Amino acid sequence: MLLRDGTPRRCHGTIGASAWESTPTGYDSLLDGILQLGSNVEDTRDRIGDPDSLPMRVIELADTVTDDRVPNAFMVAYFKSDDPDKQIEQFASAALAAGSDAPAVDWDSDPAGTDLEPATASDPDQTYSTPSGDPYLPRMVGGIVDVTVVRAAIAHGWTVGLAGEPGSGKTTLAQVAAPDLLQLTFHGETTVEDIVGRYNPDPTAPSGFAWVDGPLLQAMREGRPFLADELPRAPQEVQSVFLSVCDHRRTYIDTSNPHVGQVDAADGFAVLIAYNPGSGFGIPEALHDRIAFTVTVPTDLSTAENLGVPKAFVDAARALMTANDVSRAKSLESVWVPSLRALLKARDIAPVLGIGFAARSLVSACPEPLLRGRVAQELEKHLSLGSGELGELIAQS
Repeated sequence: MLLRDGTPRRCHGTIGASAWESTPTGYDSLLDGILQLGSNVEDTRDRIGDPDSLPMRVIELADTVTDDRVPNAFMVAYFKSDDPDKQIEQFASAALAAGSDAPAVDWDSDPAGTDLEPATASDPDQTYSTPSGDPYLPRMVGGIVDVTVVRAAIAHGWTVGLAGEPGSGKTTLAQVAAPDLLQLTFHGETTVEDIVGRYNPDPTAPSGFAWVDGPLLQAMREGRPFLADELPRAPQEVQSVFLSVCDHRRTYIDTSNPHVGQVDAADGFAVLIAYNPGSGFGIPEALHDRIAFTVTVPTDLSTAENLGVPKAFVDAARALMTANDVSRAKSLESVWVPSLRALLKARDIAPVLGIGFAARSLVSACPEPLLRGRVAQELEKHLSLGSGELGELIAQS
């Protein structure tokens, strides 16, 4: 199994065969690949009847994948965990160890002759600030700083998807990359008028009403990026407004409205679509086809630690993330993982109301009451507290 930037990209034959595949493996995470590979190994061992004769080998873990990056951070945490499935854990450890002394792969000599180096230069040491003035710690996307990626897309008028769980930093990335953007948060009651515009009462107008552009048309006329936050939550007839806006036409046409007519996007306009995968109505295929690329924005626990979140909170969140990945790979019930937003709120609460209160606030932040016990257990373990010492924030007489 070969990795580049934390993503399984090539699969190497294991049993007497050696072959390259030119397409991604399709695994959502390295754990999915290891679980499947482990299953294949066990099946083959059972078939040949000799557990020691079947080699297991990870050919390379790229140097660019460090312990503070996904999914290698998860790998390290998983190997140290007390997960009951020791068979897979032992296999994963053996596979990692077997590959540690393997020669590095020269990616430039890939049989396909593909140059994987980024074409756009970016400075990973450049500093950025959020709209509130807090430092923004950029992440790398395909070898390029995330802010640089989004800014390049805006400069070319491309539509970009920003996918991730709530609180992972999708909106913050968009705001840092484009401080002048206009945005609208979509929901099930959002109407076309909310984004395009409407007639509002105006006593100075002859008819008593005056047309006011919505944020989308305003962004198009002024040449500003537009952030469609949680767009899949809106009905598909609302999403269809973006079809002509996001393709080569870059126009919105309403010939029945003399105040609109045809609006052509000015230079500087681009659409950023931030969403939680699997939420709402989804993105129609026609609109999805107009997205140049989608950047997945995971909850970045290293960023949380660098921004001053107590280490015990970060370690607990990392353990919950590991447990959630294992559960997902085994098709079990998911485990709640605190978002970066929730961790930062707990960081701010701790010096005011105490670390215990902040920990309980993190437990109470879990939207599923039945999952809060697991959150409390992890926090108790990393705060060196006894079982049951933490709970939810409940007012009592």
